[in-house]
Amino acid sequence: MRLRKETSLRRCLVGCLFVVCGLASSAQDSLSVEQLSVINTSVEERSVVSSNQQVITNFLKDNWFVLGDAGVNAYWGDFTVGKLSTRLTPQFNVGFGKWFVPGVGAKVQFGGFSSKEFKSVETVNTRGSETYYDEKGNPYWKESIKWWDFNVDLMFNISRMIKGYEGIGSSEMMNQFIASIGLGATHHYDIPLISNVVSGHFELQYSRFFSEKKALSLDVRLRAILQSTQYDGVTDQYFDDNLSLNVGLTYYFKERGWD
Repeated sequence: MRLRKETSLRRCLVGCLFVVCGLASSAQDSLSVEQLSVINTSVEERSVVSSNQQVITNFLKDNWFVLGDAGVNAYWGDFTVGKLSTRLTPQFNVGFGKWFVPGVGAKVQFGGFSSKEFKSVETVNTRGSETYYDEKGNPYWKESIKWWDFNVDLMFNISRMIKGYEGIGSSEMMNQFIASIGLGATHHYDIPLISNVVSGHFELQYSRFFSEKKALSLDVRLRAILQSTQYDGVTDQYFDDNLSLNVGLTYYFKERGWD
């Protein structure tokens, strides 16, 4: 009787063991399938496209520069007479700016000095001038204007916009052409009646860099400043203008370039 009970108990235990092993095996198989599914769904293939027309926008502190130049200025106002050589004066310019991307930036500039020419009419700018006469006996007077100008320009690096960004430390693009357009205000500091006028700015710049770091460049700038016509006290034409040819330097602070 006792032997029969032990046999029944043994059979029951063996049966329970088979059930537990079966459940464990099923759970392990289910876990393996789930892990395999997670692994399969987490693997991705990423295609990276490298192009010199695409860059990462820099931080606010990057790609700043300072500039300075000096040269000769030629002035054209209303009723101008005489040769070009009679309108030449020194001109200077200083400023700072930042490139946002290789092809687009902005700068703030301050410049000026003086303008002069001979005029066939008397204005507030010809005060105290001697009266001159041409070969036909027509009178004219010498005009002199002292001024300074403050302006903000949008810059376009034509070379990089066409060819793309050359990269940091590259020997390419050592010569670059930059165009600028902007607005400003011209102030007369010797004529209180017409002390301030609006000005438009147009500039074409050639830059030659000295090293592959592109930290310093020698610049040649052809600059046109168009003032509203009351700049010289006469309103005969649409605007008066100062055209200058300057040579200067630009220094680029670290960090330079883009990724």
